[in-house]
Amino acid sequence: FPVTIIDADVLDQAERWLELLNLYPNLPITKFKLPAGLADKIGTYEDIEAVAAKFRQHWHLGLDPIADLIDCLESHGVMVIVTDVAVEDKFDGLAANIEDIPVIVVSANWPGDRQRFTLAHELGHFHYQHIRQRLFGSMVFSLLLFAVLGVLADTPAFYQQLGVATTS
Repeated sequence: FPVTIIDADVLDQAERWLELLNLYPNLPITKFKLPAGLADKIGTYEDIEAVAAKFRQHWHLGLDPIADLIDCLESHGVMVIVTDVAVEDKFDGLAANIEDIPVIVVSANWPGDRQRFTLAHELGHFHYQHIRQRLFGSMVFSLLLFAVLGVLADTPAFYQQLGVATTS
């Protein structure tokens, strides 16, 4: 899907969000903090329920339905960006960090229940470190690729397979 279109919309909204935050001498929003004692892995429905209960307790939400999940997340330090970029039903949401602020991006093109599921799902990424693991994996892969290319650069067969003429 057209990542650059989503990127542009999200960056625009994030910049405006950060500009508004910079107007406050004391931020009106608490800094995001994960509840203590979250399980290291999620493997069962009961694990999911336990994580949800920890968040409800940590954020003093009680057991009633959460009327506005976006407001709840934002009041606990998560920047939520709703994008209405049409990507042919191929984008649900994503989690990232901007200037140490956790950010969840969710598509406006899904029904409310799907958006709430996506918001809760993406919130889980902040504890389970998928974002950092992917970034680290990409960095390691890139370094390995450059190392391999460095070795292949001295191999004439590499250029022959690419159909590139070399000068000897």
